[in-house]
Amino acid sequence: RGAIDAALAGPGAKRAAQVEPLLRAGATAAELWPKLRVVLTTDGGAFEAAGARLRQLLGSGVSVFSAFYAATEGLLGVNLFPQRPFGKSAYLLDPGSMVFELLPLRWRDCEAPPADAPVPSWEAVVGESYEVVITTRGGLCRYRLGDIVHVVARLGQMPVVTVEERALSFLPSLHGERVAEAVFLQALARLPLAERVRG
Repeated sequence: RGAIDAALAGPGAKRAAQVEPLLRAGATAAELWPKLRVVLTTDGGAFEAAGARLRQLLGSGVSVFSAFYAATEGLLGVNLFPQRPFGKSAYLLDPGSMVFELLPLRWRDCEAPPADAPVPSWEAVVGESYEVVITTRGGLCRYRLGDIVHVVARLGQMPVVTVEERALSFLPSLHGERVAEAVFLQALARLPLAERVRG
């Protein structure tokens, strides 16, 4: 209890004197906290650009791990791949949490696709992208979650997916143009200004 009270007692002048010049010099989190090894956060879909910038700010030797794919509706998937063999966080859809169906992207803009349009998760094709459709214990039936996922592998009968973007997620239009949120975020992350922004 004493150690916790001491740690929460407020700012330490000695540590502040150590940290201030490091921050002015552009130190990474790894330089500020040499024992830091992993940060748990969400880094897929709309968070992808922020995740890339976070990795830069953390510095080498610090891993970013997105352990779960979850939404208000419940747990969707678990990341069994901390080394990111697919180039980004990938999640095994959790068959114990809800029933998953995957809507092929050709139905993306259709408000009421045919009842047979969604495919069962075990029929998802590796390499294809889909919109997630769920049925939950709480009463949602064939609910279009709004997430677009890409099937990168299969573990048993369940697909392993990466979260790509939100379905029908476009920036506000002034002149009838349609710019997908994911395209905008990717372009924004590549701007030189993004390299200079520190958190």
